Amino acid sequence: MIISAFDRSDIESTAKSIGVLDFINRPIFRTALVDKLTYWLDHKKENNTDNDDIDCELSGIRLLVAEDNDINWEIISELLRMHGISADRAANGRECINMLGMAPDEKYFIILMDIQMPVLDGFGATKEIRQMDDKKKAGIPIIAMTANAFAKDVNDCIEAGMNAHIAKPVNLKLLMAEIKKYMGRK
Repeated sequence: MIISAFDRSDIESTAKSIGVLDFINRPIFRTALVDKLTYWLDHKKENNTDNDDIDCELSGIRLLVAEDNDINWEIISELLRMHGISADRAANGRECINMLGMAPDEKYFIILMDIQMPVLDGFGATKEIRQMDDKKKAGIPIIAMTANAFAKDVNDCIEAGMNAHIAKPVNLKLLMAEIKKYMGRK
């Protein structure tokens, strides 16, 4: 694994060809480091797939992530990038609605929605998205990402119109499994 504060695009293919498995951007956040190490340790144990297979399976999709916290955004965007998934950030629910509304059709595959955000929270944003005139955009899968993980919290998310709930800190395997559900894969 290479740790660097610099753009890795110039060395990425060469590094992978000599056995580098992954990259971590500096500054290093403990959660991101633990997630990467956990991923690769679990990956090595299972040994039923490699990083290229995962990247091919998910590569090219783009998500809209509604997240107001800079550190949480950095972590989730890095986790997604590890799987070849692109993401755009909305810093609050109102921004999420606006970005989805102005986006070309099918630009975003899924929305990852924080619940507690300024301006408009995840519940309000989800309700407004579900009422959009554009039926495709109104029907986009929305996955709640929140530290509130009691059964009532999960139920509140579903009742607000979200499709699923992932607790923070985000479990990478659960998130990838949830994303794959909407790709028609199990």
